[in-house]
Amino acid sequence: MKIIHHIIFGLGILLLATSCRSTGKISKDKNKQSEFVSEAKRLEFEASFYNGNKEKILGNNQEAARNFAGCLRISPKNPAASYELAMLLFKSGDVSNAEKLAATALEGDPDNEWYCLLYTEILMQQKKFKPALSLLEKLIVANPGNSENYLLKINCLLMSGDLKAAIKEYDRLEKMNGISEEISIQKERIYIKLQKFDLAVEELKKLIRSNPTEIRYHNLLAELYLANNKQDKALAVYEEARKIDPDNPYLHASLADFYRRNKNTKAYFEELKLVFKNRDYPTDNKIKSIAPYYTNLNSSDVELAAMVNELLDILVSTHPDDAAVFAVRGDFYLKEEKFEKAHEMYRRSAKIDKSNYSVFNQMMLIDSKLGNFENMILDAVNATELFPSQALPYLMGGMAYNQQKNYSKAIAMLRTGIGYVVDNNLMLSQFYANLGDAYYQQKEYLRTDSCFDKALEINPEDTYVLNNYSYYLSLRKQKLEKAEKMSKKSNELDPGNPSYMDTYAWVLYAMQKYTDAKGWIERALEKDGNKNAVLLEHYGDILYWLDMKPQAFEYWMKAKEAGTGSEFLEKKIAEKKLIE
Repeated sequence: MKIIHHIIFGLGILLLATSCRSTGKISKDKNKQSEFVSEAKRLEFEASFYNGNKEKILGNNQEAARNFAGCLRISPKNPAASYELAMLLFKSGDVSNAEKLAATALEGDPDNEWYCLLYTEILMQQKKFKPALSLLEKLIVANPGNSENYLLKINCLLMSGDLKAAIKEYDRLEKMNGISEEISIQKERIYIKLQKFDLAVEELKKLIRSNPTEIRYHNLLAELYLANNKQDKALAVYEEARKIDPDNPYLHASLADFYRRNKNTKAYFEELKLVFKNRDYPTDNKIKSIAPYYTNLNSSDVELAAMVNELLDILVSTHPDDAAVFAVRGDFYLKEEKFEKAHEMYRRSAKIDKSNYSVFNQMMLIDSKLGNFENMILDAVNATELFPSQALPYLMGGMAYNQQKNYSKAIAMLRTGIGYVVDNNLMLSQFYANLGDAYYQQKEYLRTDSCFDKALEINPEDTYVLNNYSYYLSLRKQKLEKAEKMSKKSNELDPGNPSYMDTYAWVLYAMQKYTDAKGWIERALEKDGNKNAVLLEHYGDILYWLDMKPQAFEYWMKAKEAGTGSEFLEKKIAEKKLIE
């Protein structure tokens, strides 16, 4: 503890010595008569000053201000204490009192640069520009080599609205330090505000002459011409820059933008190709330049589509290690409904960067679209391992396992995923619906009904669940009145759906309402064009019960030709009678 205290005390003495003497380069040593009435008061002053600096360092500004105010009670016009308290009050927003104290500090030590700077800043904030400018000029005269004082004066002039005077100060600074990018660009902007276009142009030309190989300066001049509708002069600047640095991607990006504004699509894409081939140009900027075409591109504009796809292919070949590039390529393939190619791009993106969940999401949706359930399982399992708290991969995986008739794995995946569904009733109902399907195939009928009931409790108008639930009940010949109500509702919600009409017919068949069932199955066949094996077989079964056996046999044969029917279809045909 003693060592730490000694270090802090030493720092306090250093601060006291620094603050009490003139720190600026324009200050002069003066022999002053002691301002303290006694040695005791001097010691009390130094203790308060030390404590004030210590509290300031610790960030305790209020306590620091209290100590500096104590110093001023002992020596009311002490410059150092006035300066320190003025600075704290200024920071706290008490500008009026800060101004008085800063004036006192500068009055006590007129040549102190730090006192002068603080007082100037306070004056500028209060828009007292004339006295502030006077003080800044004093600093410049006293130390003509300090660029910061020139910049402060220029800032003061700009705040006061005196743009012409600001230009003159920039000229003074430029003579001292030479041409610089910062000064030239600031002068150009001021000339534009003064509506002195030719002088703004000359300022940028001067900057270019100072460094002809810096293509950014050429771009700035071209942009100035473009902003003032001088297209030809802008193009001339770009062409001159091309001679200096023909491979500069930023130049080609600017030229591309020039041609885009002038609706020269072919030249625009030629320049963009040069940009896209250059690895040094940021990939994000390339993606941004092509992103608008994602929404605007349509298949009817074959030429534009070809140019966009060429750029995308260049992008992929130039950046074979960038996951975002492959993801964007996948997005465009998806837009064009080239699903296999889109999936391949997303797969390559995921191989580089496994942290992008949306890429896995797109892959699973494509798998579902293509009916590629083997891939869907693979993508879903990978997604659950990488993003275990995302619910959708479990749902997609469960659906795919159902399609592959691997019902035990479907159940396991769906039951795991259901716990991750948050504030998404639609997804929750889909989980229960798919669980219901899986449990039915496992002949776990109590769980089947429980899952379907939960799905309908969440979404009473889910036609998929209404249809499947009622169909399963009809096959089991259980709760047929409930099945009839649900199937009827699905047809009301989605009229004209042949699958739903077939289910309703089959529920009526199970209820032995054969005539009504015949009417509904015929409506379904009209919609489905006599190509659905299940519908055709069902129609044959209904006709059989209506004592239309020859016609029943005819439709069983049609069902066999159309595809796969029930496990009893072959036997029905062989024995020419209904088998259940």
